[in-house]
Amino acid sequence: MSRTIRPNLWRKGWWLVALGASLILACAGLIPLPVPPASQIDPEEAWLMLGKNPQHHHAVNRNVHPPIALVWKQRLHSVVTDHPLAFESYLVTALRNGNLAIFSLERQEQIAMDRIGPTMGHVPSIHLPFLFAGFNLGKHTLLALNLRNTQREFRRQYPEVTTSPIYWDRKLYFGTNRRQFFCVNARSGDSIWTFKARAAIHASPAIRDPLVVFADDKGNVYALDVSSGITFWQTSLDGSIFSHPVLDDSMVFVGTVSGLFVALDQKTGKVRWQTQLNGSIYSSPSLYQNFLYVGTNGHEVVALRKTDGSILWRFQTDGIVNTVPLSSPDYIYVGSWDGNLYILNRFTGKLIFKQELNSAVKSSPIIYQQYLIVHSANKHLWVFATEKFAREIKEK
Repeated sequence: MSRTIRPNLWRKGWWLVALGASLILACAGLIPLPVPPASQIDPEEAWLMLGKNPQHHHAVNRNVHPPIALVWKQRLHSVVTDHPLAFESYLVTALRNGNLAIFSLERQEQIAMDRIGPTMGHVPSIHLPFLFAGFNLGKHTLLALNLRNTQREFRRQYPEVTTSPIYWDRKLYFGTNRRQFFCVNARSGDSIWTFKARAAIHASPAIRDPLVVFADDKGNVYALDVSSGITFWQTSLDGSIFSHPVLDDSMVFVGTVSGLFVALDQKTGKVRWQTQLNGSIYSSPSLYQNFLYVGTNGHEVVALRKTDGSILWRFQTDGIVNTVPLSSPDYIYVGSWDGNLYILNRFTGKLIFKQELNSAVKSSPIIYQQYLIVHSANKHLWVFATEKFAREIKEK
């Protein structure tokens, strides 16, 4: 039968359709990536985990000066968890529907897409060549995926993983809906130690050796020893905590749904200062030098001094801000449920530029290389640059 059909396909030109279909199918799955060893990746440039580093600063040392212009965009029919990841020339987006999409920044297109699990609540972590993802549904809730060959290094059965799994020193740290916090071996997925919290855990852990810090749904903040899981301290705050903690050299910064923004002493867990904001806080802060930037469900972006919690400025949007603002030397980039991406002066909070994205922004923006990248919910992944750079790209 194949001897009869194949000549007909070629004779009628249908081979073009067949070729196109095969290419579409190839792009539907993951493809091996020629990724370098982890030691060759610049951590100051790449986005390999939640908040860019284990302390979750969500800040960069590079500006994308407004006005900005669109370089390209890609339709994505879900919500990007937390924010995209980026390394080398690749952009990696984990979607709430369980899909993993990989883009080539050089080619300005999607090069791979595959469903790696039932649903993801938070962004994976990458330690090349592995990507570590947690799922909040299904039997196998922890996955290690080798990006070089697309093989599953391991799949392990844990309670529903409700935080981002953070990689640190050949270990993974994550929280679950059953109050358990785990430290596991990053090569095997086997548990090393477990800690029982007082409530389900949705606030992803941050790490500054020797501490791993996280919070639970009842407002308890925990600091454990990264090696043993022994408790250094535990502090109870007013209001549930869903925003992940952010660490500097001496303090822990976290917000609650009661609108309380708090700085805790890293050594003791004692409250250094607290500031009441307008609206619940689901956004985590970004930290740049001596200032914190946080969004609220009261439609605000607020800048606070990290030393005493005093408010430097406020900026009002027309929608909820429950994603992390991105800090750069001169600007704050922040998305809102009002469908806009705002670029603010970092020192004054003055609006410098506003970009309409046509749907709610439920993922945080990142800057990688010379691109400003953001996703609008269930619509598009947007890749912007300065007007000059965008023009140069299009002229090539």
